[in-house]
Order: sequence, then structure tokens, then C-alpha cells
Amino acid sequence: MKAVLIDPFEPRISDVEIKDDHLLSYYSLIGCTTVTAIDAEYNGKPASLFLDDEGLFKNDQKFWHFPQHQEPLAGKAVLVGFDPSTGESLDAPIDAQGIIESGLVLYPNPTSAVGSLLNYKPIKELVALLKEAKKANPNFLPHFLNYPIPIKIKSFSHNELNNLETSFSSPE
Repeated sequence: MKAVLIDPFEPRISDVEIKDDHLLSYYSLIGCTTVTAIDAEYNGKPASLFLDDEGLFKNDQKFWHFPQHQEPLAGKAVLVGFDPSTGESLDAPIDAQGIIESGLVLYPNPTSAVGSLLNYKPIKELVALLKEAKKANPNFLPHFLNYPIPIKIKSFSHNELNNLETSFSSPE
């Protein structure tokens, strides 16, 4: 089956052949033990983008942007075609060059992904609300900022995260 491998570590987008449509084939290409699938569409045909289900939790991760998905994605991925009536994977409806031309972006460094993540609309709205609350009450500190959030970006140093425009001072 024709597929496209997206590898932000190289960085490279390449055409690949999957011999068996088994999860082990995807695990091997992506380098993981669990996958998640994201719906996509190319040339009017449905497709699935398989990526590491635990990719956001890994150290030294590389991020990238898929035009049909709002949030940055983490790690390697495999794009294949999809038959919604049977659930079967098919040949990818687009090749590597087509994906490159469609606007897929491989970030050169992790901080680029944070910039994109901060442009994700719900996060932008949350940051705006937090800034308004901070302006109304200078002592305001949302306590949940002291706890891990679902999106963990472990490849950043403490200083890099503190330098983000949206950071808040923490109580001493």
C-alpha cells in the first residue's frame, strides 16, 4: 500500500510502501507502541494520518503543522487513504510532493511549535482571559498553572518557557 511518511526529525517527507496493513507496520515506521488516527482529505478522498498516541509526552520531540489540523502535531506520522464504508486503509490519495505543496510545515525547533500552539484559538482565548483577570487584579494567579496541563512540552528548558509572552509570575 502506498503511504507517506512524515519525519520531523530528519526533517523529511517521503513516499513509502506498507507491505501489511497491520498496526505493527505503523508502529515500526513511526517508532511507537500505540497510534492515534486523525481524519484528513486530499483530492476529495478521505485519508487517515497515523501518529504516536503518546508523542506529546516524549522528551526531545519534534513538532509540525498539518494544514487540516489546528494544533501542532508531534513526532513521525504515516498518511494513508481510508475507505469509510469498510474502515480499511488504502493507498494514500496524495504523494510526498503533494503534501509538501499543500503547506505542511516541519518546525526547525521546538519553540516554533510553541508559537503555533499559542495561536490555537482556545488557548489564545484563555490567555486573553487570564491577561484581563491579571489586569483587573494584579495579585491574580490562576492556581491551575502550577499543575501539568494535557499538552506537555518536555523539550523546553524552564527559562525558555518563562520567556514566553504569556507566562505569569508565580508566588514565592
